[in-house]
Amino acid sequence: MAQAPGIHRPPSTASLFGRALLSGTLLFLAWPPLPFTFLLFVALVPWLQGIDAILASREGKGTIRSAWLFSYGMFLVWNGLTTWWVSLATLPGGIFAVLVNSLLMTVPVLVYLLARRRLGGVASGIALVSAWLGFEYMHMRWELTWPWLTLGNAFAGRPGWVQWYAFTGALGGSLWIWLVNGLVYRELGRVAEYALGIGKRYKASSEQKRRMSLLLAAVRPTLAVLLPLLYSLWIYQRTDPQAGEPVDVALLQTDFDPHTEKFELPSREILERMVSVSEAALADGGDTLEYLVWPETALTENIDLGRLGSERSLNRIRALREPYPDLKVIVGINGFERFSQEPEDFPLARQFDFSNGKSQWIGGYNSAIQISPGTNVPFYNKGLLVPGPECFPYYEQLRFIERFSPDVADYLGRLGRSKSRVTFLEDGQALDHPVAEDSLGLVPLGAAPAICYESIFGEYMTGWANNGARLFFVITNDGWWNNSPGRKQHLDYARLRAIECRRSVARSANTGISCFIDQRGDVVQAAAIGEERVLRGTMYANSVVTPYMRHGDLLGRTALWICAGMILLVISSWITGGFMLSRPNAPRQGLRPKR
Repeated sequence: MAQAPGIHRPPSTASLFGRALLSGTLLFLAWPPLPFTFLLFVALVPWLQGIDAILASREGKGTIRSAWLFSYGMFLVWNGLTTWWVSLATLPGGIFAVLVNSLLMTVPVLVYLLARRRLGGVASGIALVSAWLGFEYMHMRWELTWPWLTLGNAFAGRPGWVQWYAFTGALGGSLWIWLVNGLVYRELGRVAEYALGIGKRYKASSEQKRRMSLLLAAVRPTLAVLLPLLYSLWIYQRTDPQAGEPVDVALLQTDFDPHTEKFELPSREILERMVSVSEAALADGGDTLEYLVWPETALTENIDLGRLGSERSLNRIRALREPYPDLKVIVGINGFERFSQEPEDFPLARQFDFSNGKSQWIGGYNSAIQISPGTNVPFYNKGLLVPGPECFPYYEQLRFIERFSPDVADYLGRLGRSKSRVTFLEDGQALDHPVAEDSLGLVPLGAAPAICYESIFGEYMTGWANNGARLFFVITNDGWWNNSPGRKQHLDYARLRAIECRRSVARSANTGISCFIDQRGDVVQAAAIGEERVLRGTMYANSVVTPYMRHGDLLGRTALWICAGMILLVISSWITGGFMLSRPNAPRQGLRPKR
């Protein structure tokens, strides 16, 4: 951000620690499910103050080191307080997520520090914001992906504030937060100047200066908050949450503790329990029901994707839906495929050698299937896998490690993934390619079978909407996180996906929280945590095409280009001896009060 005018004294270690702790804590308090969302607009101000204090009072290589350590400390506080619950599923994974994600967040800060040194205050502020948005964009697109703390996700609990996500996606919220924090910090610095008699902007009495500075300090940030907020509320009032064809849907919420029960009980017992709960609900008005949705990995045994027509567990579900001619059942399963030779696109498939000298490779998937009135069973394999538990990031590049530790891959996930979004159509067919905008309302009713982690990726979800999905189903197993903020955050992020694509969203979650979300992002019906039941509601199959569906994370792509341009300018400045420092927006030396 542009350097704020004001007084810069050498900061003590205690003051820097306090600022890092304050910024990290404010971001945590502003995050869902806590209600203090408004703190987002000032949460980064203490960090900006600390960075400026370091840069104004220190020189040499130690400056960047001090600023980096200060920033890393702030990100550790924010990540630790907000995502500690990951350790409930895996303690090493939780620690790794906090330490490494905090480290990655310092990359945009390093870009900013280099730009401040070479380009000056205003240009470096542009570099910081573009680098941050570029980081968030890339963090959704590599194999170590963990975009849980994308800044724009913080508004997930306040869908009425960000209806314009239908244009920008969550990165628009990130940009909003940075701009407001930058304005607040700059105006606070100006107030300090005028209050100490340093400002020369107004030729007036001290009292007039004070009033004018306070007025400007209040007006600019206030407008930056209010204008997007009022625009969002205007969109909210004009958006019909029931646009489209009504569809009768039932969601099964199971209550199997994944730590102690779900993967320990016999799979047959689990299946019969789910069938029993579903049958009781279907007996009450099941004739009009069109979808019954079961959670992620509802069937715990391994299901051969090449023999879906003859699997015994699936035949039991077919018998369940047989009396209801229009009913489609979407189920999460552990799928696998057999290969007669080593698959090139699935290097983690396991090889099995037989006594007759033949070999077979088997690859596992986290899958969803749809059981329809016909014989065809479309399936989708989860495309975005959780690093560690579900996939070995960059296995092809890192497989040399197996020379030293042959079993290393067995300690990480070995699942395969889908390369396209598969939409389940009501006639039992599947669609894995985009549909022309003017044809979206003409194709058979389609549903997106998003699996767990995928629902936090905005542009990824648009792939389903563009592939004909008029309903979004999210199947998940959030029981790993017990009754922690993690499951509530996961639910809230799905509310943003409803806004971005104007699609009704339904979540079927083991242990909760199963719910229905309308096209404005409001939760209209939800089951309690730990409640085993079928939740029934009406969804609306909308075929509208939003700007975000057309353009995706255009903000992120644009930010990457801007950041690349800024880095080139930094390099040019370094090669030419730092000529950019002579420009008017170059960093100024710290001002000292008049004696």
